[in-house]
Amino acid sequence: MDHNPLAVSRNEGSRSADPRSWLAERYLPLAWTSLATTFLIHLGLGGPDEFRADAAFLMLNLIATYLHRQQSNRYVLIHLLGIYTLILWYSLAPDAIPQQLGMSAILFASIVVLPNIVLVSLYGLRAAMVSTGLGVLGVMLLGPSTEELATGLFLVTVSALVGGLFFNRLISALEASEAALARAALTDPLTGFGNRRALALDFYEDRAFVLSLWDLDGLKAINDEFGHARGDEYILEFVHALSQAAGG
Repeated sequence: MDHNPLAVSRNEGSRSADPRSWLAERYLPLAWTSLATTFLIHLGLGGPDEFRADAAFLMLNLIATYLHRQQSNRYVLIHLLGIYTLILWYSLAPDAIPQQLGMSAILFASIVVLPNIVLVSLYGLRAAMVSTGLGVLGVMLLGPSTEELATGLFLVTVSALVGGLFFNRLISALEASEAALARAALTDPLTGFGNRRALALDFYEDRAFVLSLWDLDGLKAINDEFGHARGDEYILEFVHALSQAAGG
């Protein structure tokens, strides 16, 4: 029986998923929930135009789901661009906006919140700039005939961007902490070289590694006469010389 010397730690680590993957995995269920909520509202108050728009959103969700299953990391961006296109297409037909609802802007803008938050959370400031540009373009194209929709779309988009940037900073901080913990677990704190745990992991995953054994002359005498702090300095001097000789 193949025994993994790091089985416990690896299993424990797998329970806490990468925050970006965690967020992306929850994107599609929330997107489907958003579509279902909008459909239920239209079911009681909408008409043929609303159902045609819902059908278009349904196709977009199906495409995003397919891309996600194909392991494509761009499905969130494609979904967001598709949503903007559908919103503009739908809103440019004034007769298609159910004025009697008095909340069409809220309904359509709410569908933009989730993609914006997830997109900016995953990709940071660059995604925020792209999404803001799309929002400004949308407001310009919508014009005064759909002022309510344009205003709602822009305001909710900006709010989503602020939330997304906050989550992006939080995710980046978590990733930095996890990387620091991983380095601490696999390296010797004094020398920075890989420790027994790193060697065991390389061996288990069948990766190439080098095990070099050295005996430092005079280390015990230095520790006894000058203390372990001076002994640590002596070890670091050796590590530096070894790294220089190895071209590091």
